[in-house]
Amino acid sequence: MEENILFNLGNQIATSKDEKELIRIAQYDSGKKPDEILPNQLPAGYLIIKFPENQQYSLLKLS
Repeated sequence: MEENILFNLGNQIATSKDEKELIRIAQYDSGKKPDEILPNQLPAGYLIIKFPENQQYSLLKLS
């Protein structure tokens, strides 16, 4: 059921146990250059969802 919800929200880009890693991936994906990357700042149009049962985070690019 999780997968159906995720695909209705947007495109899943990555999963990780490290939320900060997903924020960096989203910033790169949004077109920011390495020197423009700010920690803990998720770009507009992205969403991170935490799944408590397996302590994983999923990064979505909203459609």
